[in-house]
Amino acid sequence: MSFWITVWCTKSLSPLTAENLRRGVEINDFAMMAENIDLTEEEGYAAEEALRFEPTCDGFRLHYRPEDPAWWIGMYRTTGAEARGYGQEAVEEILDGSEPIRVREVVFAVEDHIAFALKVEDQRSMGYPIAWFTAMWLAKRGTGLVRVGRYEWWDPADYGAPLFRQR
Repeated sequence: MSFWITVWCTKSLSPLTAENLRRGVEINDFAMMAENIDLTEEEGYAAEEALRFEPTCDGFRLHYRPEDPAWWIGMYRTTGAEARGYGQEAVEEILDGSEPIRVREVVFAVEDHIAFALKVEDQRSMGYPIAWFTAMWLAKRGTGLVRVGRYEWWDPADYGAPLFRQR
């Protein structure tokens, strides 16, 4: 079963390349990321060293595990009309009116949507913080928000706390 981190952007992220993604996420401190989830600095540096983004027909694969270079997190991207379809679906099925107007505005106007599919192992390793920081970087670049799991919405203007927790 996957755990999802989704990016909802009101501006197009195109062109989006593996090199862009790598540069965007490597501005972060991988040792601090590791320590924040009770891993060692060495594990953080090893994940940074192994980090690569592989283009696919529907997005990218995020590789980060030095002990298993074939392991990946799927990053599934939709744009334009298809992304707006996800937005319409979210307005109808996910949002309930208790969310801040900013959430509704972004979801309603989505132009670029990226969904990170994390496996259980990713949630207990460097996969989670790498995906989260990548998602926040993308949301900032695309004037958007990040939804973590089913309940938390994050604004890249504030890394300290979620913008909203849905009940």
